[in-house]
Amino acid sequence: MFFLHLLKAESVKFCNLNINYFFLILILVLLTIFSVIDYQSFESDNISDWREEVQKEIKTNQSQISSASDEVIVEFHEQKVSQQRAYLQNNINPYERNQFSLIQNTLGLLTITTLFFVISASLVVSQEYNYNTIGTIMMSPSKAWEVILSKYLVIFITTISIYFSIFILLLITGGVIYGFDNWFAKSIYIKENEIHVQTMITYLIKYYSSNLISTFMVLSLAIFLTTLMKSSMLAVIGTMCLLIFSQNISISMSGYDWFKFTFIPYLDLQDSIHDLSEFSTGLVFCLFYIMLFLTLSTLFFSYKKLK
Repeated sequence: MFFLHLLKAESVKFCNLNINYFFLILILVLLTIFSVIDYQSFESDNISDWREEVQKEIKTNQSQISSASDEVIVEFHEQKVSQQRAYLQNNINPYERNQFSLIQNTLGLLTITTLFFVISASLVVSQEYNYNTIGTIMMSPSKAWEVILSKYLVIFITTISIYFSIFILLLITGGVIYGFDNWFAKSIYIKENEIHVQTMITYLIKYYSSNLISTFMVLSLAIFLTTLMKSSMLAVIGTMCLLIFSQNISISMSGYDWFKFTFIPYLDLQDSIHDLSEFSTGLVFCLFYIMLFLTLSTLFFSYKKLK
């Protein structure tokens, strides 16, 4: 029962963060801007015969292949040609706009969302040190793990709510602009040089889910770094640096077998959304590191609480 009161108190603290309102306003403004830009691009890209346009792109990529000397560039254009031919074979119009188009074209918003929650996660912990409320916590019957868990759960629930709200809002906006008449619109992706077809809603749900799972681990990391350094700024900088350079680090360390057991390769699960086995492995590691970071956060918070 006391934990529920603690959870309620942490919810109030979280809602009192001014940055939350700034973020909500920023998201609404960005959604409006992206919707206008997307609609204007739709108006300017008025293609009467999409098959003819795809054929032109195939010829363009083939000419790029014949003139390119770099193997990476050649492979890139070969994949583009394979993808474009798959559009023709499966009768998929790559230029079609529907209720899912706006969601697909604004996936970059999730990066901003992650940044916001990293800042919020750091602030809800650091404010206990900044406002010296850790003394009040020390005198309360709450345990360190209850404090850390309640803070994490508040951010956890808020993150899910914001992600779901963004998805639904973009879906409704896209439907109003382009119509709700194509719920089974298809998309194409390349895996191991093979073409695969899936519905757009399946792809978007996979993308959002993978991003959400990675975000949960990132939030636990931000909380841990804040309890370790007692500074939200250092925790945010450290977390964001890891996010920005995680792919470069993963590429440079890919030759070491032990590296796959660290948390860095799983800061971004988007590359594994088309492979169930790889995605499941990433999910297990994310859950493990979430528990590890929260446990370490509890230990450091207990030490600072006693100190």
